[in-house]
Amino acid sequence: MPYEPSFEAAPPPRLAGPHLCLEPIHPRTADERTRRLFLACSERAAAGAEPGLTYAAALRAIAGGSCTAWAVHRTRGPAIGLAWLVGGASRGLVGRPPKAAAGAAWAPGTTVSSRLARELVLLLLGYAFEERGIHAVAVRVGGLRPVDVPLLASEWPALRASLKERLATD
Repeated sequence: MPYEPSFEAAPPPRLAGPHLCLEPIHPRTADERTRRLFLACSERAAAGAEPGLTYAAALRAIAGGSCTAWAVHRTRGPAIGLAWLVGGASRGLVGRPPKAAAGAAWAPGTTVSSRLARELVLLLLGYAFEERGIHAVAVRVGGLRPVDVPLLASEWPALRASLKERLATD
C-alpha cells in the first residue's frame, strides 16, 4: 500500500549528543535505507506482520503527527537503530496534559552500551519535555530497564541532571 499524504506534520528536529545523532524520519525524505532500518527494528514486522503494510502505517502515523521518528546513528557511521515518540498531541483533549511514549530499538546485531542508551534517553526526553511540552512520558529503550510508570515533567530536571552526571563519569 503506497504512502499518499493528505496532511503532513513538520519533520522533527535533528537531535545530537556527543556520541549519538538522531536524524529525523519523514515520509518526504524516507528512502530504501529508511525502509530497511524500520523493518529491521520493527517488532510488528518481526512478529510476522506484512512488511509493506507495517511500513506504510508507520509513514501515515509520522505524516499525521501522531508519531515522531528518528534514525539513530553513532556520531559518525550508519544507522544503528530507530527512536520514536508516540503521542504528545493534545488535539481533541482540551484541558488534558499531553502524554507520550518514547522508545528505541536497535538494528539486529548492533551492540549498544548503556552509555549510548542513556544518551539516547537524554535526547528523547529532552525533546519531549523541553521542546514539545509533554507532561508524562513512558520510556522503553533497549539497553535500559523499561519504565512502566511514566516519567513526569516535574521529575525531568532531576533525571536530566542524573543522566548528565552518569554520562560524564562513564
